[in-house]
Amino acid sequence: MPSWHSFYHLYPCGDYCVATKEKLVEILNFRYFFKHIVFTSEGDKIRNKEIKNYINVSVVVDIECGNTTN
Repeated sequence: MPSWHSFYHLYPCGDYCVATKEKLVEILNFRYFFKHIVFTSEGDKIRNKEIKNYINVSVVVDIECGNTTN
């Protein structure tokens, strides 16, 4: 079952025929303040400009565990 992230699905994956599990650890979450312009598709127009004052930043570490014996 995929876990949810704030923007998209996160799916576990395997490498080198090793059974792995998905473990995501959020180590930092903050709001970065600066003025910028974004385009939205709300309303009757395809592109509407909006001025935003911040973005949400999430720092995540992807920890994979597998067979480490050689």
